[in-house]
Amino acid sequence: MSLWIVADRDDSPIPVLKLTADSDTPVIKGIAAILVTIYSGKRADEIEGIDADKIFTDLDIYDHLSPNRHVGVYAMIQKIRSLAETMVRLAA
Repeated sequence: MSLWIVADRDDSPIPVLKLTADSDTPVIKGIAAILVTIYSGKRADEIEGIDADKIFTDLDIYDHLSPNRHVGVYAMIQKIRSLAETMVRLAA
């Protein structure tokens, strides 16, 4: 299983994160697409405030994922948050 998350930012005074993601596994590709929809186009401070875990719980997505994939979702969220933090440092 491979996952690619690519981040870019626009050059506005308060930059937003532009995400793309892909995977060679259909389930992970779908989860990544949901995360891109949730996080892309948001400022770093907005990203910190997003509770993706609640969104996934409300959508009952976790009921359909193995424990390993559930942990993988957390890893993807942490990666996106890390990319947002990097974006802030680069903009300073």
